Amino acid sequence: EFIATSMQLLNEGGRFIEIGKADIWTQDRVKAFREDIYYEAFDLVIVTLQNPNALRELMEEIVENVEAGHYQPLPYTVFKHKEAMDAFRYMAQGKHIGKILINRDDPAIEVKADRSYLITGATGGLGMLFANWFADHGAGEVILAARRDVRDVDPDGVKAIEAKGTRVTTVKADSGDRDQVVSMMATVKDSSLPLAGIIHAAGVLADAFVVNQDMASFEKVMAPKLAGAWYLHQETKDLPLDMFVLFSSLSSLLGAPGQANYAAANAFLDGLAAYRRGLGMPATAINWGPWGEVGMAANSQVEANAKASGVHLIDPQVGLGWFEQVLEGNPVQRGLMEIDWAALANMSGSIPAFLSELDVKASVGVDADLQKMADEFRAGLADAPIDERTPMLIEKICEQIKRVMGLDESDTINPNQPLQELGLDSLMAVELRNILCALIGKQLPATLMFKYPTVASLSTFLIQDMFPDEMADAENDNAETESTEASAQQEQQEEDDQLDDLSDDELAAMLAAELGEDDED
Repeated sequence: EFIATSMQLLNEGGRFIEIGKADIWTQDRVKAFREDIYYEAFDLVIVTLQNPNALRELMEEIVENVEAGHYQPLPYTVFKHKEAMDAFRYMAQGKHIGKILINRDDPAIEVKADRSYLITGATGGLGMLFANWFADHGAGEVILAARRDVRDVDPDGVKAIEAKGTRVTTVKADSGDRDQVVSMMATVKDSSLPLAGIIHAAGVLADAFVVNQDMASFEKVMAPKLAGAWYLHQETKDLPLDMFVLFSSLSSLLGAPGQANYAAANAFLDGLAAYRRGLGMPATAINWGPWGEVGMAANSQVEANAKASGVHLIDPQVGLGWFEQVLEGNPVQRGLMEIDWAALANMSGSIPAFLSELDVKASVGVDADLQKMADEFRAGLADAPIDERTPMLIEKICEQIKRVMGLDESDTINPNQPLQELGLDSLMAVELRNILCALIGKQLPATLMFKYPTVASLSTFLIQDMFPDEMADAENDNAETESTEASAQQEQQEEDDQLDDLSDDELAAMLAAELGEDDED
């Protein structure tokens, strides 16, 4: 219909050049509609393939005419990134001439001087870091919520924010308590400045192996992070927010030993962000890696464990820069982390399936010196008498536990004491498993430390795994011995039963015969 109407507008003998790709008319159809006009379908790709020099000549001619001012730019209308919906409405009216453009140079989310911004978990290092970020970007007010009053925890930090011209309001509230969140939001809504954004940074850890997790350890982690996010969603779904940022974790993307509860809580945040976007509400979940200097991971032991697994701590200033990029792109979910993928593969024994396109190979995660020690020990263990192998392995395992845990060489480890009671955490367990893999020369299951939580049980399993044939022979010998003993016991029992059936005179006669006595009249 559009083509036919356009042809009707042509003067007699006019030309119609079709540059579209769909609904191409045949020459017969054109002649039947208007015999006087010239019709041609033009495809630049076909022209280029048939005559490569033609495109170059055309481009040179166009450039010359543009420089000479003979050709004028096509008209266009520019909308800001945040005005994308207006751009689509404008296009739908069908009244525009030229192109409609969306400028992404302006931030998708702007911090405003006449708005307030709420941060939960504000007593943590990340809370104050981002409160300062809001102040640096001209926020009118930041509302800092935590179970403890931020002014009591970090009075100097609050004063530093206020010195930048941003008002600070503190609220005592547990994000995992619905009534406290409702009360907190009532305070927020009473603020003189309308709420424009939320950063949900509340969270706690309760790490333990899965077999040692219980409902209490899950609820402890779920309450502030999972329940808190949901309560915030419910209390703000009618507010015209610019941002609703959920601080999720690397754990929900890659998993984390000993953090099944924490990973599950963060996975909920990822899902909530997608759910809100589906409802047309702002939401972004950021899967942060561990932070350096601030946050839950800001201690030397966590840093050492993180590096061993290939995960590097995020520098605060680098992290803030990443955060700004996320606000500009405004994605539903983004993972922000610095990782040595090869080291991660070595530590875990594999790369997650959804990262399989990375050109990374997993190997036993030990250095060359440790590998040499493992090879020599394995050879010595094979040459040792069977009854000496288990003590040798127990000694070697204890030696490596001390190294992994940073214990003194003089410390004594009870082979029957659960390693978790000694302070072996989830990352240490992964490192120890990798060392044991090197010691026996093969991969071991990820559940190794769960199934065999003591040095004694570990050594028994490893000896059986390393020398299955010899262990089977030993078991057979034991079985034969036990069978012989059982037969003897059975024969003895049968004899006893027979003796029970004899009379006193018969028993006396048998006893006399056994003692070599002759009957006398």
